[in-house]
Amino acid sequence: MVPGAQPISSDSQFGNCQTTRPGARLFPPLQGMLDLQQLWLDHLLALSMVQHPSEELGPTQFLLVYPEQNVSFASAAERYREALKNERTFETRTLEQLLDAHFMSEELEKAF
Repeated sequence: MVPGAQPISSDSQFGNCQTTRPGARLFPPLQGMLDLQQLWLDHLLALSMVQHPSEELGPTQFLLVYPEQNVSFASAAERYREALKNERTFETRTLEQLLDAHFMSEELEKAF
């Protein structure tokens, strides 16, 4: 913990983080999980979008999409989820789940 940092409320969308000064947030490092660093950075990027000056964006989520048979991604996603104190802003879907949901045009689905 950063000296003098105060935990923020548990109902915050930022989950497991600490304040260092009013308005600033510091996420704890993923100790011993360097292989999850890119997921963490991508998640932070998604969360940073709600701070856009236009203020037109509402609550956000980071959606990790990966091929169903990619067991390394499935494992990393589960380990990352377990490291989160609050997983409200993190979701996972397989590419096959999205294709089965038919949210894309037929032409785009065929491209995959």
